[in-house]
Amino acid sequence: MNLYNQSLSIVAASLVAISVSQTAFAQDTDDLFTGVSIGVEAGYNRISIDEPILDGGNTVTLDAKKSGIIYGGYAGYDLQMDKFVVGVEAGFSPNGNTITSDIANGGSAELNPKWSANASVRAGVVLADRALIYGRIGYNRTRYSVSRFANGNDAAIASANKNADGLMFGGGAEFAFNENAAFRVEYRRNKLDGTLRSNQVLAGATLRF
Repeated sequence: MNLYNQSLSIVAASLVAISVSQTAFAQDTDDLFTGVSIGVEAGYNRISIDEPILDGGNTVTLDAKKSGIIYGGYAGYDLQMDKFVVGVEAGFSPNGNTITSDIANGGSAELNPKWSANASVRAGVVLADRALIYGRIGYNRTRYSVSRFANGNDAAIASANKNADGLMFGGGAEFAFNENAAFRVEYRRNKLDGTLRSNQVLAGATLRF
């Protein structure tokens, strides 16, 4: 079973567990972390790669890192059971940080992220009624292009579009202002195909229904 199917199985199993748990536990009016949620997030992204890109005579090694701002949105469902919270979430980001590196024999190579999407489960513990500390694990897919450029030429002499799949994990803290609004800060690590990696620190605003 590949990583994509494993991640979908984790999310599906979590949905079943939440459904069963919801039947077993009546919702408490003080449960601030139960319900359907949507939100927006933005923050710091550090992306890196060190591997050959493109094929045939245009193959070059891209070894570089880049930091920048990333943003996106998410939707999910959480269930609070006393002090414990479990949930599922899907997210999407329409941007990324372009990596560019000079080539030893002249010219340059580039990796340009187009978008990324993820599906994950999270679980945590509520502290002082309004603060949730949680961990997250799931699946990430990133769409990007790779290109090679000659010296002094802005037009690529070779390019290709690719997908990278991998594991997303991390953790964070969420503070509920009331049963409908919350703020969170989270660290994420994405380990994608090959050596493509990213570290993110994100802040998000959530509406819960």
